Amino acid sequence: MMRDENGAAYPVVLIVAVLSLFVIFEVTQIYISEIGFVTEMKDYYEKRIIQLLKNAIIEN
Repeated sequence: MMRDENGAAYPVVLIVAVLSLFVIFEVTQIYISEIGFVTEMKDYYEKRIIQLLKNAIIEN
């Protein structure tokens, strides 16, 4: 009876390892997309501020 359970650890470890790698991959992708969004918004608002300042200088 114990003889059949000796190889049961490998599939469990393999499943846990694959799930762990999947979670790490997903967290990394979320982080990268958030950084991209923040960078995009920062660039947009910097351009918008420069445009507003140019318009204010032209009007005065």
